[in-house]
Amino acid sequence: MKSTLLTSRNPDKLLDFYRHVVGADIDENVVFGSDQKAYIAPQQSLEEDFLNEPVAFEVGNLEEKIRELEGSDARKTLGIIRVGNYSFASFVDPDGNPFELVQKKKE
Repeated sequence: MKSTLLTSRNPDKLLDFYRHVVGADIDENVVFGSDQKAYIAPQQSLEEDFLNEPVAFEVGNLEEKIRELEGSDARKTLGIIRVGNYSFASFVDPDGNPFELVQKKKE
């Protein structure tokens, strides 16, 4: 089972960001999708070279979701990239954790 650690100065605020700004359907255990769990934990001390893999959220309309994120605390780090049947864009959340939005090409 894959898992991702998201660190935050304010875990409740970050959980609210993913639920209400990104639109992630997550339960109290912070489960993303069917096989990836993310744990939001308080920041203790992070080294500058600390990196974690981005968590990815599938969206129905990538361009629309990017527009919805404009003006939020999310910062886009990479515009839309198309690879095969997928398009994705990369962001960092308010605490600097990377995340991606992914859209599968409609058949």
